[in-house]
Amino acid sequence: MFNFGTPTVEMLGPKKAEMLVAGIPAALVPWLQFCFRVYSETAVELAGGKAAGYATLSPTEEAPKDAFPMQTLRGVISWT
Repeated sequence: MFNFGTPTVEMLGPKKAEMLVAGIPAALVPWLQFCFRVYSETAVELAGGKAAGYATLSPTEEAPKDAFPMQTLRGVISWT
């Protein structure tokens, strides 16, 4: 879908995970936050999870790349 961003996922519990995506151009952050929320909730529910909820956390600033401001996206998905 795009050729940037480095995702990592850390399980915070049996039904809770934190997702980080480093290397995102700051101008795309608001759009991608929405996209990742919809995608994460849908994917978890399609996999059998119930009541999936994605909490968007504040992005963190990164060093600019090719003069573009960069950020790391952060969010937590949980389900029952």
